[in-house]
Amino acid sequence: MTYPMHQIILCIANRANDCAIRRFKGIIVLVLLLLFSTLSFSQVFTIDFTAKKDTSMTTNNVSRGGNFCGSNCVKFNITLNPGSDLLNLEIISGAIPGGALFYEIDCDGVQRSMSQPVCISGRTSVSITFCKPGNNANVYKVTASTLVKASEDITLRQNCTGTMSVSGLTSGSTWTSVFPGTTGQYNSYLSSTSGTPVSVTPIAGSPAYIDYMVSGTTTCLGLRSDTVRVYTTPPLSVPITPVNPTICSGGGSVTLTATPSGGNLPYTYVWSSSVSIPPTTVSTLTTSSIGTYTVTVNDNTTGCAPVSQSVNVTAVATPVAPTASSSTICAGNTTTLTATAPGGTYNWYTAPTGGSSIATGSSFTTPVLNTTTTYYVDATSSSCTGSRTAVTVNVNPIPAAPTASGSTICAGNGTTLTATAPGGTYNWYSASTGGTLLTSNASYTTPILNATTTYYVDVTSSSCTSISRTAVTVTVTPIPAAPTASGSTICAGTTA
Repeated sequence: MTYPMHQIILCIANRANDCAIRRFKGIIVLVLLLLFSTLSFSQVFTIDFTAKKDTSMTTNNVSRGGNFCGSNCVKFNITLNPGSDLLNLEIISGAIPGGALFYEIDCDGVQRSMSQPVCISGRTSVSITFCKPGNNANVYKVTASTLVKASEDITLRQNCTGTMSVSGLTSGSTWTSVFPGTTGQYNSYLSSTSGTPVSVTPIAGSPAYIDYMVSGTTTCLGLRSDTVRVYTTPPLSVPITPVNPTICSGGGSVTLTATPSGGNLPYTYVWSSSVSIPPTTVSTLTTSSIGTYTVTVNDNTTGCAPVSQSVNVTAVATPVAPTASSSTICAGNTTTLTATAPGGTYNWYTAPTGGSSIATGSSFTTPVLNTTTTYYVDATSSSCTGSRTAVTVNVNPIPAAPTASGSTICAGNGTTLTATAPGGTYNWYSASTGGTLLTSNASYTTPILNATTTYYVDVTSSSCTSISRTAVTVTVTPIPAAPTASGSTICAGTTA
């Protein structure tokens, strides 16, 4: 770095720190000059417009300084989308250079007015050069666009009609299907294959989408075209469940549910009725009044009217509580409960209200019970359910085996056996199980016995009989034979 002589002398004459400050300031100036040089932008821009036929690019603030078709120029090398028809250059900020503003295409020597689009139909690349004395900085905008602009893609329900249109064609608008299938395969869906607008009505079974191309001439050279995609959806149907809704007499309500299919989501709902109802715009409606109810459903398509569906809500009688008899059983057993009138479907529960049904049908067999238990049964007819009837199963305990003592007798005799606790009706048998009942009494008098014999007794209380019988043995002792003894002869007055 070289400094002027007067700065060197000044450094010598002043303190060392003053010299350092001046040196630092000089360095700052050089850094700023270097930074400015790095912020100066090139006068040639490469632009890729191939992705879209309608697009634009805005530059940074740039000064003219290139020598291309002339001096003091800025140049734009552009790769085009085949569908673009027009190209335009404009200055959008910065001091506008004085005088008329022109640019050239590919340095062809033809001066084109700034902001006046130029036809580039059929071109794949082009260069724009703008030259003007001076090098003031400006921000430039380059825009590529198409002349032919078809209407937006549409979604139609099959059998419904939509409209397609085009602008930018000077004459000869021609429409034809290009996908799927062969060219023109779906032209029969069109109201006309020429002009604008045209109507399109896809029939049932149409493909998911159809591409229609519209072609014609423009103010630029050549035949140009654009495409409209027509998405199709199945026809809209709106079933309501339940199909035959009813309301139970004496109060109750029913919920109507619309379950549309087909069309294009989202759906919108409007309910109406022959009776007064609050505004309802959801898929379900709950009502407690009889009458005709209609839901009108629309979807996210064009060209089709909403679809309506109606149902009639009627009243039916609520069944009375069923008739069912209670039952009495012994502990450890089951029983079958039966409901009769009023008919319909019988539902069995373990609670007087709420809870889940444990069985369905006119008969219900309980599990093994050891305590008195109450069940509940109701009847359902035409979706209406009546009140519940309580059905009690009374469970009696099984008595213990009786207490009875045996007896010992001499052969050829009978005896009376007696059973005491636990009370009830005592039944005497000659076998431990089964056999023939001898008597039903607390006491039993045996016949004449000559051998030891065992009898068995059980007890019945509240129709429940003890599980086991008590064995009662009569021990029979044989009678001894008469003794043997010899006689004797003596004289009077003596003993033997």
